[in-house]
Parts: sequence; structure tokens; C-alpha cells
Amino acid sequence: MQRIRNFLFLFLIIGVFKLLGLVFGLFGLLGGKNKKQHLDTTLRLYRRVPGGIAFAWFYEIDGMLFVDRGTLGEMAGRRNVPVSDWPEIEAEIAAARAEGFAEIDDDDLQIFQIVYAVDDTFGSSDELAKRNAVLDLLDEHFALTGQGYWIDSASGMGTMENTFLVVDFEVARASVKDLLDGTEFGDYIALRNTEELAEVDQIRAEASA
Repeated sequence: MQRIRNFLFLFLIIGVFKLLGLVFGLFGLLGGKNKKQHLDTTLRLYRRVPGGIAFAWFYEIDGMLFVDRGTLGEMAGRRNVPVSDWPEIEAEIAAARAEGFAEIDDDDLQIFQIVYAVDDTFGSSDELAKRNAVLDLLDEHFALTGQGYWIDSASGMGTMENTFLVVDFEVARASVKDLLDGTEFGDYIALRNTEELAEVDQIRAEASA
């Protein structure tokens, strides 16, 4: 009889834990729904205005919604709100589109590449660390000034490069020179645009053929 009672008690305990698992699982699913990501990627909107290009970037990080607005090439005004304020941000996005703000297709963006010389073919560990430091600096700079984003880094044939897609090469060139010239990263040997990069790629292709 005691053995039967022990078995019944064991089955009761197992049943309770299964029930708790179902309850916690249900709350987990409900919580997951409440944590829906509203902006999976950065929404970058632009509009041409007198004296330049206005930008409005919207993005979401760790349960917060961020809005960066300003003039291309200048530091953005930034604000952030909790994701519970998504209806407010959604309305702001709709209002911006109604005012003429729109996304720019990647095919209409311009290449911006910064180039450094290296001592050997691919660069030493210190030189590659420098390339990565420049990448971090420019990636943040282009984001804060609404200009664009990183797409590639490479090294070879005596140089190392970081490449970005930007709205306006000349604006990017001027802002990068202001940022880097006179600093430890001011010894770049070229700031290339789309056409110049295509010419270099052609020369490299011919050299390796």
C-alpha cells in the first residue's frame, strides 16, 4: 500500500511540473508576441531641401526605438522612445513620407572608399587593426550624419581599404577629411569614388590575368 501511495505521489508531482511547463511556455509565447520587432533594419529616408538633403533614420535596438534627423553630412539630432511608443513613430514615418521623404535604392547610392598603404602585400596585424579602427570610426560617423553605411573591407597588393555606400560622395569626402586630417588616421592615400574604384579593379584584374 505504501508503494502504491509513493507511485501516486510521484505521478502527481510529475503532473504538476508538466502543468507548470505548459503555463510558462504559454506566457513565453505571449511575451514573445509583445516583443515584436517593429523595425528589422534601419529605415533611411531622404528629401532634397534648399541647401542640402534632409534625412530621417528610424531603427530599433534592445527594446528602444531611435530617430535620427538632420541635414546630410551634419550631426543628427537623436531621440529615443520605448517600443510601446511605436504608434507615435509609425505616424512620424507616415508624416515624413507624406512630406516627400523616401528611401534611396542601393543602386542609386555612391561608392566611398578610403585607402591606406601597407608595408607588405596584405598588411601586418597592426595595420589591419588600424583598418578596423578606421572602419568603426567611419561607420559611426556616416550613421550619425545620415550619409550611409559600410559594405566591405579588403587588403592586398600593398593597400588596405574600407568601402561604404553613401548618398553623396563629395559630402562624404569633405566630412571625412574634416574628421581624419591631422589625426593618426589622416595618412590615407586615396578617397575613391565609384568610377575610380572601377578603374582600380580593372587594373588589378589585368595584373592578375
